Amino acid sequence: MGKKDENEIKSFGIRYDKRVVGITLTATVCVFVLLAFVFRSNKLSIIAGSAACILSVAIAAKVSTKAKLSGWTLVSYAVLLGGTVLFHIVYGAMPFFGRAGYNLMTASFAIVTTVLLFCLPKLKIKKTSVIAAVLSIVLVVSSFVYLFTMNIRSKPYVYSLQKGHDEYLSHIKKLAYRDDAPNVLIINMDDMGYSDISLFSYQGQQNASFQTPNIDSLAEDGVYMDNFYSCSPVCSPSRFGLLTGRYPSRGYLDKVLLPTDQSLTPYNYQRFTNSFFFQNNVDGILSDEITLAEVAQAYGYRTGLVGKWHLGDYGQYLPTNQGFDDYFGSYYSNDMVPYQLVREQDGNAETVYTHKQMKDQSQTNAIYTDEVLHFIEESADNQNKFFLLYDSPCPHAPHYSGQPNDSTDDTYADAIVEFDTYLGKILTMLKEKGIYDDTLIVFTSDNGSSEQGSTGALKGKKDTTFEGGHKVPLIARYPNGGLGGDEAPQRIEARAMNIDLFPTVLSYMGIDDLPDDRVVDGADLSPLWQGNIAADAAVHDALFYIKNGEVQAVQKPVTINGSPKDMKYFESVSSEFVSLFMFQKRNNLLFNLDNDPAEAYNIAKRHPEIAKEMKKDLREFQKELKENRRGKR
Repeated sequence: MGKKDENEIKSFGIRYDKRVVGITLTATVCVFVLLAFVFRSNKLSIIAGSAACILSVAIAAKVSTKAKLSGWTLVSYAVLLGGTVLFHIVYGAMPFFGRAGYNLMTASFAIVTTVLLFCLPKLKIKKTSVIAAVLSIVLVVSSFVYLFTMNIRSKPYVYSLQKGHDEYLSHIKKLAYRDDAPNVLIINMDDMGYSDISLFSYQGQQNASFQTPNIDSLAEDGVYMDNFYSCSPVCSPSRFGLLTGRYPSRGYLDKVLLPTDQSLTPYNYQRFTNSFFFQNNVDGILSDEITLAEVAQAYGYRTGLVGKWHLGDYGQYLPTNQGFDDYFGSYYSNDMVPYQLVREQDGNAETVYTHKQMKDQSQTNAIYTDEVLHFIEESADNQNKFFLLYDSPCPHAPHYSGQPNDSTDDTYADAIVEFDTYLGKILTMLKEKGIYDDTLIVFTSDNGSSEQGSTGALKGKKDTTFEGGHKVPLIARYPNGGLGGDEAPQRIEARAMNIDLFPTVLSYMGIDDLPDDRVVDGADLSPLWQGNIAADAAVHDALFYIKNGEVQAVQKPVTINGSPKDMKYFESVSSEFVSLFMFQKRNNLLFNLDNDPAEAYNIAKRHPEIAKEMKKDLREFQKELKENRRGKR
């Protein structure tokens, strides 16, 4: 072998020197990966995978200069890549062999390339520098391919309430529902503001910008609440509260869930976000939560969900794994990717309308109405008591209505008016089947209006803890159950929240026992709706406004000069004027909601003792959520 050949053989090499930088890097990487395992942190595993990509680029840059590569850098890369792969094999949410096979397959090129780079200097072959350069490029590409295709769904790591869940539902199964128990239809709108229906219009019902006669008609022989709130100013947490009767922080659902589905968008950045937004690898509503649907199902009802779910898109989080016999709709909001409509049974979904087909959403109201009508008709014909949750995507942006492929005149108002028209068909079906007055119908919204829509004179909109973000319409009717009867009030001023629907609906179904292993934050509204207590009676000692897991405000009745007043207190809150005061915090705010529902005048200095008392209430609830996050008893 000539001297030239020897140089070619030795042109790529790995050195393990004793410099502090290389050793420190490897030690730091090992500790980081170990912490990911100790804390079972999906977030840290993604950071480790990202760091491996960065190191792969550094390795390629080093090799391209034909300089010897530090062995510590390559070892650090191997630890990051191997640790990430092993983490998702150990803690992944898929069945074991499925997650092991998938992660090893997606990382296979990176693993093989790493091994070859380690072995290359020992191989007696020519042109090692060229081969090393090619391998380093493969390493970079395969590292990024793994990062953007790896399955990052992991098992949640939380205190389990499964035993109490199973015992409670077992108890409910032993009960027989009453012959006069109602069917239940809950209609939950998406981003509908407090004044977005004519009954609640700030201009008065007759002078409203547009009319919603079918929605309004529910109140004619029912009740409507002037002061009803969602438990969150955004959708996923609010839907959790409605289904469980618990503040969403108890289920680790503090923000909006984003898609984890890789079937259409494997490189969609959104699939990484849940790991950073939510604690303890939670990706939706946990299986040990007790939902309204699960109780109704155990009680013997046929259960269905039509429309937007937005509480998880796989495994335990799917609607048919949360008590719904039938599901048709989308797992996400209509502005997310992929937006497709599926039919689900037993945790298995079949795509009915693809993402491509749903780019034109003009027929959404018609499609969903047909599903609701079919469910009601089939249940009535088979004499099944039913629990149906209709989670309409209306009027969430983008707004569609009218003719297919024609969005030239679609507006927020058009979407609501069209929904109201289709609601008329649902109400007609109930009447034709002779079950209209035997059905408990509840109409509400998941949070305040977004960019468009009206909150009346209320401050703030969606995603704020001011009244405009939480206050929503509520109408309920069930004449044959004493709701909306001759003796009952039509208008109710008492303050309540959508967490109250859990115990209230169960009460009307004939179930008085609530789970005793966990805190249920909601209160039974049936005495209020039926006129057994005053229409302005307090049903809560306090209500809390929570955003992103932070308890920002508390509302409670307080006696001032011998008269009870509903007061609201913020210890600290960001200004609602994002464009002008994006980083401005406003502190120690106290509002009298009876006299000042617009939260225009801070009276904390006038009533410092009340502000101090309510600040204590707020901090005590913050402490409770911190020390007993899941509300176990």
